[in-house]
Parts: sequence; C-alpha cells; structure tokens
Amino acid sequence: MNDPEQTKQEWHDWVGELFEPHFGVTVESLLNKAIPANEESAIQSKVHYVAPFDADAIRNVYRKVHIMTVLDEEMRTQKWRQAKGEEDSPKQRDDDAQRSGDSPLQGKKNDIDLNDSSIWNSEEIAVLRQVFKSIKKQNVELSVHVRELETRNKALEEKVSHQDKVIQKQKGELLDVKKANVRLKIHCDSLQSELDLALAKCGAFEEVLKDLKLEKAEMMQEVFDNHVAMDKQRLEREVIQMKLDNLKQVALAEKMTAVESVKTKCQQKIFDLEQEVKKLTEELNKERYDHKNTQRGLKHLRQHFASLSVQDIVPPNAVTKDQIGHVTY
Repeated sequence: MNDPEQTKQEWHDWVGELFEPHFGVTVESLLNKAIPANEESAIQSKVHYVAPFDADAIRNVYRKVHIMTVLDEEMRTQKWRQAKGEEDSPKQRDDDAQRSGDSPLQGKKNDIDLNDSSIWNSEEIAVLRQVFKSIKKQNVELSVHVRELETRNKALEEKVSHQDKVIQKQKGELLDVKKANVRLKIHCDSLQSELDLALAKCGAFEEVLKDLKLEKAEMMQEVFDNHVAMDKQRLEREVIQMKLDNLKQVALAEKMTAVESVKTKCQQKIFDLEQEVKKLTEELNKERYDHKNTQRGLKHLRQHFASLSVQDIVPPNAVTKDQIGHVTY
C-alpha cells in the first residue's frame, strides 16, 4: 500500500501533466496559491460540490476536461498550420521535428499567449482546485482505510488459512469418526442381536425360574415337613435311646450276673477237672506201672520162648510152606 507522501507526489505529477501544456503556472501554485477573501467567497458561491463516492459526477468532470482538451489541441494545430503557410506531409513534419528537436506544440508555445489559450477560467480552476483538495483528502482517508482493510484482510487470510487447516484436519477426523461410527453401528447391530437373543433367553430363564420357585416352595414345604418328621423321629429316637440305655443297664447287670455265674461255674468246673486230672494222673501212673510190669514180663517170656526150639513152639497143624501154588481157580 502506498504511503501518504507517495500518494501526494503522484497526485502532483498527475496535476502537472494535466496543466503544463496550457498554463504558465506550477502545480504548487495551483494547490497552495492563496486566494483573496472576496474572490474565495465568489468562487465558493459557484462551486458545485461533488460527493466523494459519486462516480457519475466525477466521470462527467473528467469527460468535460477531456473533450475541451481535444478541441483546444485541434484549434492550436490549425492555427499553427495556417501560420506556417503550408501543409507538410507527416514524414516531413517528423523529419523537421527530429532536426529541430521541437514538436509542433512546442513551436507554437512561442507564438501563443497561454493566458488567452486557457480552456478554463479562474472560477473553473478554483472549482477544480476545491475538487482536487477534496479528492486528495478523500484519497488519504481511503489510503488509510485501505491499509486497515489490507491489515484486516491479511489477518483474515491467516485466520482463514488456519481455519482451513483446522477444517481439513476436522474433515479427516470426521472421516475417521464416520468410519468408526460405521464400525460401531455394525458392532451395535451385533450387540442388539445378541441382546435380543439374551432377552429371549432371559424370558425362557424367567419361566424356568418361576417353575424353580414353585419347586423351591414345594421343596421348602417338604423340608419343613421333613424337619417336623425328623424332630418327631428324634424324640422317638431319644425315647428309644432311653429305653435302650435302660436295657443296656439291665443287660449289663444280667451280663455281669451271668459272667459271675459262669465264672463260678467255670471255677467249679476247673476244680472238678483238676480233680479229674489228678485222678486220671494217678490212674495213668498206675497204668504205667502196670505196663512197665507187663513189659518186663513180656520180655521174660520172649527170652523164654527164644530159648525154646521151633518144633516145640509151632503146633502140629500149623502151615509151614507156601500154599499159593497149589491154589486152583
């Protein structure tokens, strides 16, 4: 953006280029020339102010200046040709201009009074001066406004760039989220199917649970009845146990009595057996004595018969030979 000094310099150059061929004044004198109070009031009465943003009014001013400039240029050209007394060809005019280093307009400057050849009068120049000052001031204000707008535009561009990056990032994240959402939807549908199946199973389990509750109630009643029966049986068992204990006491007493009786009988039996053994021992000793005497007598008999011959011992009808060979079948 151009600064105010550069804008002012460009404005001066533009004014200088516009007025230099027609006036013997400078740009500074046009912009800064002091105007008398009475003349200024007269000028102010004839000034038609143009709105800063009225494009049509500004366009009309420049169109008027352009038309008057073209007409004045044609009139000066005709006067110059008449003064020369001849009409040269374009090539000759170019050659003459190159040789002399002056243009037709420059040659005419020495012969034309600039004060008489002006296309604007002093009132119109004052109007233009006021318009130029207003436009200059407006241009400075617009330059400042443009700088502010450019600064703001740059900040907005940076912000837009940052937001565009954020949006692109968020678009990527949104795409990832959409993909995740699709996966989650599939997962949710699967979970919903599993949930429906689980609810169906829960319904079946509730029916089974109702049956189990009924069975539990029946079993609890049965358990209660069993407890009552068990208590009754326990009481009966205690009564029986008491009877059994009494019977055990009686049996123990009878057993002890029987044991004492048997013990007494056994002792008597043992005594009798001992007496019997003693008696039998005496008889055995007696028999042994008799047997010993018999053995002794038998021994004497053997000795006696051993001293005798066989004929004296064997009877006459005794068989002395083997008779098996004479046996017939």
